[in-house]
Amino acid sequence: LTLHRLDSTQFSTLICLDRIFNDLTLPISTCTENESKRYGRFLNTIMDSISRWHKSEVVFNEECGKSKGFVTVFKKNTGNNNRPYQLEYQNYRHVAHKWHYRSTKAFVACLESTNFVQIRNALLVLNKVLPNYPKVSQLGSALERRVNQLVSNEKDRKDIQLLATSYLTAMLILKPLWTPEADFHTKDKPPVKTPDASAKKP
Repeated sequence: LTLHRLDSTQFSTLICLDRIFNDLTLPISTCTENESKRYGRFLNTIMDSISRWHKSEVVFNEECGKSKGFVTVFKKNTGNNNRPYQLEYQNYRHVAHKWHYRSTKAFVACLESTNFVQIRNALLVLNKVLPNYPKVSQLGSALERRVNQLVSNEKDRKDIQLLATSYLTAMLILKPLWTPEADFHTKDKPPVKTPDASAKKP
């Protein structure tokens, strides 16, 4: 996030983060064991900043409130008159929830796979991001259910069962710190749409 701190022109922190969390399934599936651990440390560093900005409006305003990287565009229903908009704190909380939701969807998909490498890598990454993910109770519970299934069902693959048990134990220690979804972001306003990371450039 050096480019964000430097407030570099033409660098959108929002687009960058949106592309990172667009779909974690592919990078998790293609990593080696050591690469998975490094990828997990990378994601944890990113999630640490996301959590810090989410936790404090003062910190968000200081680090992002006037940043060029947090300028987005509202697409109006009529015409092509799109206006730049500095993302505000409450709308950022919607965006942060979207990234957490996407992460959960990707991790659950990997853990539900029958592929050994995909399951192993997902557990390795999850262990590394544990200080900052999961944070939302509903999403954490979905992840917990799937990991519990691995602990119960992977009796023939002891290495997977051991990884899942180790992660589940550490996860449950932090479970009391999870936040209800209603407290993580308020739903009285529709979430701001960040640029679609999957959209192709013209």
